Amino acid sequence: MLKVNIMLRIFAVQIIIICSTDAELVLIGEYPEVNDQIKTYYSDSSRRNYSDSKEFCAKVGSGYTIATVETDTALKVLKENRGKFSGTHWIGLKLGNLPGILVWDEETDTVSQLNVEWKPVENRLSICGAYYSNETQYFRSLLCSLNYQVICEHLRPKPTP
Repeated sequence: MLKVNIMLRIFAVQIIIICSTDAELVLIGEYPEVNDQIKTYYSDSSRRNYSDSKEFCAKVGSGYTIATVETDTALKVLKENRGKFSGTHWIGLKLGNLPGILVWDEETDTVSQLNVEWKPVENRLSICGAYYSNETQYFRSLLCSLNYQVICEHLRPKPTP
């Protein structure tokens, strides 16, 4: 019984944090991540540039960041739940040191194809990455100054049985 109360209290705190930022986050889906953690994706309908989107996700609460889609499992969650969000959403991609190579914002790993189409860079100034979800899904490069929706992610420990 004590474990249940603790989990409920943690959940309630997360709800309060989300409400305090005036966020309108919509749950997209979740999956088990490595190291006994669960990764949950949320979309927000407000439009912001890349920097403001990244900052928004961080302000939602502890453990929230702009989303990364680094595995086939992560991509599958987005594809299977495309009815919950649509359009272009910022994700944690930026232009790397090599021309035309996108890397995850907090790491140096390059982005793999993950069985999803890449739309070509629209011009040489496109330096941030986004995920487009509708009937078709793809990653795309865009000017960081443009305003789009964002996908945030949250990592939390798996509940103990």
